[in-house]
Amino acid sequence: MQPDLKPCPFCGHAPEMLGGDAYGYCAISCQSGDCYVTVTVVRPSEAGAAVDWNRRAAEPEPPVTREDGR
Repeated sequence: MQPDLKPCPFCGHAPEMLGGDAYGYCAISCQSGDCYVTVTVVRPSEAGAAVDWNRRAAEPEPPVTREDGR
C-alpha cells in the first residue's frame, strides 16, 4: 500500500510514486505539464520519500498590528 501523498506544491496535481531502482531507492515525482517543473524526492523507502514529499514550508505569520490600528 502506497503512503498518502500531498499534491504537488507547484501545480496541485497528484504526484507519482515510482518503484525502486537497482539501488533500492524509490522516487516521488510530479510529471504534470501544467507547472513545467519536475520535482523528485529520492529515498531508500516509500515511507521516507513520502515524509520528505509531504513536508511543506511553514506559513508565514500574519503581521502584528497595534490595537489602535496603526
